[in-house]
Amino acid sequence: MRRTEKNITMNEIWTQTCSMEILIYLLDKKQAILSEFVYDMRRSIINANTIYLALKKLEDADLIKEEGAVAHMGNKRLFSITPLGVEIALLAKQQKEMLENHQKTTVNS
Repeated sequence: MRRTEKNITMNEIWTQTCSMEILIYLLDKKQAILSEFVYDMRRSIINANTIYLALKKLEDADLIKEEGAVAHMGNKRLFSITPLGVEIALLAKQQKEMLENHQKTTVNS
């Protein structure tokens, strides 16, 4: 199992649904402001504290990176996905789609 220098295992990341949703979100958007995460993810009934914790773990695992405060956006925190994050997000997206397709076929049969 891969461990980062900050002692976060990929298993810890993978088992957090919120973390995978954030990676998939960034895979599609490439970059996002923190307030966008909170707004969009809360529609999925994920509370803001869970999002903040997941962002920290993803950053510690080098799957996302904070680009810093963006002055022309009112100094809002901007995040982007790393190359490793893209690889993990692609796997997560594929698994999510497989599960959704399975659920559709199970309901229809």
